[in-house]
Amino acid sequence: MKKIKILGIVSILLLSGILMGAGNAVASKNAWFLGSGRIGTSTPKVFHSFKINCNANQSGFTKNSLKVHERGNHFSMTMLTNMECVDDPSIDPGRPHATFDTIHGIGEGKLNGMSGYYVEFIFTDAGEPGNVDWGWIKVTDSNGSTILEVSGFLKHGNHQAIGNPW
Repeated sequence: MKKIKILGIVSILLLSGILMGAGNAVASKNAWFLGSGRIGTSTPKVFHSFKINCNANQSGFTKNSLKVHERGNHFSMTMLTNMECVDDPSIDPGRPHATFDTIHGIGEGKLNGMSGYYVEFIFTDAGEPGNVDWGWIKVTDSNGSTILEVSGFLKHGNHQAIGNPW
């Protein structure tokens, strides 16, 4: 996979405190974050799809998933190891109403079927039609070397925060 580095809003998010432990965390089995689309205008094109329960630590929920496609390469998250859904007061998720709009997660996965890769991501839901939703994905190998890093507004996609967790 070609190393891609497109940084933008992620620097602002990191500096403003939208990280693990910041914001109002979700604690309900009825809260989901899901979406898909192309992130930014990078070349090569990077597509993603995900479905994550905002209370992934409880048992009995369907499997969380994140898939990332870039050229002929495919990353698939096999385990979500840490996650937080929060409300960023500067973002309005619109309808359907949700009391959160941002997810930050960390997981493990496979690149082209090979284990030993890791992912960190941030996704936002800024309302419809989705062209102001934003995403950042970083995939690293077992040595911590960046394999893929991309960020930007969605192109041809949508992120959706669903549920009223509080």
